[in-house]
Amino acid sequence: PKKRQAVIVTAIDGFRAIADRSGNYRPDDAAPRIEYDETLVGSLNPAGIVKAEVAVYKWSHGEWHRGPGTAHWKEFAPIRYKWADDPESGKRVRTEHQELDPGKEGWTTMPNLMIAKCAEAQALRKGWPEDLTSVYGIEETHREDSRILDLTATEIADEADKEARQAKVGGPSLIVDWCDGAPLASVPVG
Repeated sequence: PKKRQAVIVTAIDGFRAIADRSGNYRPDDAAPRIEYDETLVGSLNPAGIVKAEVAVYKWSHGEWHRGPGTAHWKEFAPIRYKWADDPESGKRVRTEHQELDPGKEGWTTMPNLMIAKCAEAQALRKGWPEDLTSVYGIEETHREDSRILDLTATEIADEADKEARQAKVGGPSLIVDWCDGAPLASVPVG
């Protein structure tokens, strides 16, 4: 709980709507500028993207000011470590193998669009900091467990309660009666 921070997560259209309501927003009149490197093409970077740049314009002091936003693939792509069962400890452990989060398939199927959205969010946050501080695009958020973004506040709280109860009894386990006259035994799952 001490590390938690509430933030608003929205789609890129939410950023655009907030900026547009200010009355001094104009979107980029060019396609996103994306830099590629063929040597980077692989399972962690299907298009070999280095970075993307998107600009937005803000009306101020009688003229339009260009505000660019840049997003580097290595900083925004939802790359995570794979986990595997450890037969010795009976627990899941992190391996050294990485993958693009399979729960965020857009990064595999539409990598240009995803990195461009991150760059545009950066530009919009820079142009309208008073409205967009602590607001993040769903493309910018990546957790080890991306299901969290699909849960309601109540479901998140219920999940936290469940984790706290499990921690008190030694983690996820099954209660087993071995029919030997001994008390019930808590057997760790796995």
